Amino acid sequence: MSSLQTWSRSPNSADAPPPFTWQGKTVVPVEFKRLDLTLSIDVPAKRGTGHARIPFTVTQRGAPLMDMVPSPTRLELDGRELAPDAFPEVEPPNGEAKVRVLDVELDPGAEHVLTIDYTLAPETLSFESGGARLSFFMTDLDQRE
Repeated sequence: MSSLQTWSRSPNSADAPPPFTWQGKTVVPVEFKRLDLTLSIDVPAKRGTGHARIPFTVTQRGAPLMDMVPSPTRLELDGRELAPDAFPEVEPPNGEAKVRVLDVELDPGAEHVLTIDYTLAPETLSFESGGARLSFFMTDLDQRE
């Protein structure tokens, strides 16, 4: 899933982290319904961007969490633009790898759509010999064992 990962199985999945409290909110895993991801690479400008559209649900009231490494440059929830800092990187209390938390509490049952734009990091995208090299890594998964 590129730079964007999530626990997209049922909420009872052993892979999903348990809910935790952050800034007075209950942080909860999400269930992706789909992930539409477009990567755009501009070789002459040596720049790459990602655009993700994610329909998802939460199974209990709370602030959704997702495993996303890059910082968002644009963020939209259900058609409403949010400031990129509304999706901060947070360290769960169990000390696992950092996750991003959408600083909005959502109710269960309804499907929501999160749209995220981000810049591909130099460790993911490099340019050489007039072309581009795109890499996908899962090294952070070691922190979850």
